[in-house]
Amino acid sequence: MTVKLRPLNTRIIIPDNAKTKKAMGTVVAMGPGMLMKSGARWPMPAIEPGGRVVYSKYAGVELTFDGVLYIVVRDDDCMAGGPDDKHLKPLMDRVLVRVDEAQKKIGSIIIPDIAQEKPLSGEVIAVGQGKAQEDGSLRPLDVKVGERIRFMRHQGFELTVGGENFMVFHEDDLLGIVSGE
Repeated sequence: MTVKLRPLNTRIIIPDNAKTKKAMGTVVAMGPGMLMKSGARWPMPAIEPGGRVVYSKYAGVELTFDGVLYIVVRDDDCMAGGPDDKHLKPLMDRVLVRVDEAQKKIGSIIIPDIAQEKPLSGEVIAVGQGKAQEDGSLRPLDVKVGERIRFMRHQGFELTVGGENFMVFHEDDLLGIVSGE
């Protein structure tokens, strides 16, 4: 008798040995999406089994099944996904941002941006499919590719794609869209 593990609701299963870096892995199974009060299914991210996913390093539960260690994560803990590591895109209401490299100089002393308590800025590089609504539909995000945005330090998730550093945010974590800069 073959025993199978089928994920429920919005769970995504990643075998521990498929992780190439902490918080990144290959998807082996996905649940059908949570059933909402309206009777509609919660939309699942645009990833497929066999695809790669980046998830919050604090998320997930380890589960051993048939001698294999897996990580089970919720769909909302997945930040980006794609067919491989070089083609990752933000999922759902996530926004991929190239953060501005800013420094401030006072006299001959350079104060790194990290020491400054002010909103940070960046350029939107890619946006997810949209924010899930109660009726199961996706609302397009308000922020668009190419727009400049502001966010607070310690928000978001750092992500390196193709050797370049980015941040991934929920759209709700952004402070606003900058115009006239």
